[in-house]
Amino acid sequence: MITYVVFLRGINVSGKNIIKMSDLKEYLSANDFTSVQTYIQSGNIILKSRLDKEKVENEIANLIEKHFSLKIPIFVFTTDEIENSLKNNPFSDDLPGNKVFSPS
Repeated sequence: MITYVVFLRGINVSGKNIIKMSDLKEYLSANDFTSVQTYIQSGNIILKSRLDKEKVENEIANLIEKHFSLKIPIFVFTTDEIENSLKNNPFSDDLPGNKVFSPS
């Protein structure tokens, strides 16, 4: 089983593209995804699957379209990809958390 981090873009914003995470979690769990965890209503999901990344993305897209009648961008990453991104963060830890400065 591979652990994936999934980001759904543009859901539950200003009353648009509503997806209840509890419902989505139920649909994912019923369709061969395991250890499904969601974070509030953000569209951030962690789950496990035997499928490769592309198939995970397609399967989630199909489930969302079928059950919520929505076509939304879905981003799927392995935990290794997330860890690598964090290790290679180009922004200094010395900067305030809410600001990013570009060198001149």
